[in-house]
Amino acid sequence: SHIGNIISPMGGQVKRAVMELGSQTSCSITPTFSRMSGIQEWKNCIFLFVNVYGDDYKNVFLDGGRRITWFAQSRQNEETPVVQRMIYMCGGEVEEERQDDKGDVVKDVIKFEETTDIMCGGEVEEERQDDKGDVVKDVIKFEETTVCLFCREKGKGYVYCGLLDYVAHDPSRLPIRFIWSLNNYRLLSEREEFSSLIKAANQLNADRLAK
Repeated sequence: SHIGNIISPMGGQVKRAVMELGSQTSCSITPTFSRMSGIQEWKNCIFLFVNVYGDDYKNVFLDGGRRITWFAQSRQNEETPVVQRMIYMCGGEVEEERQDDKGDVVKDVIKFEETTDIMCGGEVEEERQDDKGDVVKDVIKFEETTVCLFCREKGKGYVYCGLLDYVAHDPSRLPIRFIWSLNNYRLLSEREEFSSLIKAANQLNADRLAK
């Protein structure tokens, strides 16, 4: 199992090594990707990347590494497709604006609990009024997906930190902050590489608070 272990860099390229490994298990084709992006979409899953170093590091491991905060990109919001994939697939809630009978704009909060079928894909029916005032139904479909976490310290390859479970997200701030639970924490806690990540992250946060 790769969980808790460093994915060996390929010719010094740490992210490429992860992408090559992912392509071997999904499509056998190396996808194009950005070295600077902290998120990579696949058809059936999403990879999240966290660099545990530098002045820009803001993620926090919570509960001794059982959970982690993760920030979406600054240009992303709740309407961004990949953000909706993560919210709808794993539970949560989204605010949608609509006009009421008086023409006023109101907000509906649509909640998706982790226990619903949305977590494993499915579809939702939404009613709306068309241009003629007739009520029509839109069917929104969500395919099953998985969210995987990869973290690394400076000068090292990415450690595969396993699968993530959605806990919460804060749409009121940009970039949007997610809180994820590490599904494979019990196994990770036994890995030296993961323990080193936690220590490095805690030190970075302590240094930032001391400034």
